[in-house]
Amino acid sequence: MRPTHAVWNIVRHSANGEVVGRKRLQKLVHLVKLGGEPVAAYFRIHHFGPFSYEIAEAMASLERLGHLTERYEPRGMFQTFQYVYKANPEREFQTEDFRKSTYDSLWKLEKFTTPVLEAASTVGYFLKEENLSRQDAFEQASRMKPFLADPIVRKRVDEVLDLLRI
Repeated sequence: MRPTHAVWNIVRHSANGEVVGRKRLQKLVHLVKLGGEPVAAYFRIHHFGPFSYEIAEAMASLERLGHLTERYEPRGMFQTFQYVYKANPEREFQTEDFRKSTYDSLWKLEKFTTPVLEAASTVGYFLKEENLSRQDAFEQASRMKPFLADPIVRKRVDEVLDLLRI
């Protein structure tokens, strides 16, 4: 599946038809790829966990072509500025669809915070790309993300991984 198709499917089928944050969108694409969707994008470990230049370019390309709008606006209690991606209903285009189970999982992922998705994406990277056991993947990810030592965060990350059968 082309990176543009994956990005479009995630934004179009998200709550309110929008995704708040570049990081969140990157992590959602990575997680659906780990969950078995054939997304043709290479992810490597970066500052905030797995990152794909192909996905970043797909986001920019869809915005340039008018399929997505990208706004930089204040969000949350502290009104910090974040990028907000919204599907343009007037600019539909034909894409490969995800499996129905992937769309179901995306709806369930809405309840998780971006840091939890970031941590789950990082643990998943070590599970799939480095072929580590779950325990070793958590240990490796904890070196990059010390907040994974918190049992509540670890439980939420486990929930994400279990939801996607990673």
